[in-house]
Amino acid sequence: MTPLNHQGGAVAEPNESPPLALFSVRCFFVWGLVWLAAGVAIYATARPAVVIAFLPHASHPEALPHWLKVALGPAPTLVHVMAFSLMSAAVVARSARDCWCVCAAWVAVETVFECAQHPSVRLWLSQHHAAALQLPLLGNYISHGSFDVADLIAAGVGGAIAAGLMTRTMARLEGAGA
Repeated sequence: MTPLNHQGGAVAEPNESPPLALFSVRCFFVWGLVWLAAGVAIYATARPAVVIAFLPHASHPEALPHWLKVALGPAPTLVHVMAFSLMSAAVVARSARDCWCVCAAWVAVETVFECAQHPSVRLWLSQHHAAALQLPLLGNYISHGSFDVADLIAAGVGGAIAAGLMTRTMARLEGAGA
């Protein structure tokens, strides 16, 4: 007979992994992959080819209407933070607090990379860490990218959305006894 908790729900055996928790962790990772694919599609559509080292001739943003370029501009940053937050949390998070920490870490990473594109930071990097700018992907990203406050905001919003979704899911799991 399956033991019941004080609310009448089934209690998992000590060595039994709760199926709902496992399903949700897989969902975090899968949703992260979906968002990552969406981000790559948006990036390839909205960003100039010179910025995309691994898709050199895939992009023609000049063909897009100006309003669409403006709307899509910060979208890859938002989606990048969401995707990597979800996938990372699927691997390491065991609580809502862990989810928030993972999201904050990805917002910080995105902020550092965005700030590296600011003209004064780019100049400082070229004077003090020129070797780093010689690395193909990093140098291309910093040299040809442009700093945009909207990307900083998008990083924060992407992290908050991911953290909110995961926190809600974790609360539901805890309420379900998983």
